[in-house]
Amino acid sequence: MPEQPKTESDITIRVLVGDEHALVAGLLAGAEESDNNYPARALSEEMAGESDREVPENRVIFGLFADGRLAVVGCATVEEGGRGCISRVYAASSLRGRGLARRLVEHAESHLRGGGCRSAYLYCWSPMTGTQRFWMKMGYARMAVTTHRHEDIFGGVIRCEKPL
Repeated sequence: MPEQPKTESDITIRVLVGDEHALVAGLLAGAEESDNNYPARALSEEMAGESDREVPENRVIFGLFADGRLAVVGCATVEEGGRGCISRVYAASSLRGRGLARRLVEHAESHLRGGGCRSAYLYCWSPMTGTQRFWMKMGYARMAVTTHRHEDIFGGVIRCEKPL
């Protein structure tokens, strides 16, 4: 198991650009399909231009690097009406439980606040109970459970929100 970074200087959060999709794909190396790696897989495809999804122009992709290695990715999108969206958050399975995803999300929330957002929302899959616990610890509240076109594969979708 990799050691936790020892000092604050071992942690860097920065914006990722499209040609760094290989870094995001590298997070998936050795990950099992059951690892709930959909966010990183989808983000890597979007960054590489291999997705049919339209990517918002105002979305910023953040990467948290621990000891020089990409450990967590996530996106923040400033939207109209004082809302922001957090999406595609994924932490390397070998580095979970160390507070790294929390730090990236706090950084993304700060970005949203700086863009004038007064609240943030996100969606997570209903079968991902560990992910739901993470978001609840981060202060997000479950607002609604909805269906999704892939509900037969992923289950329902939970919308969560948090004032910023």
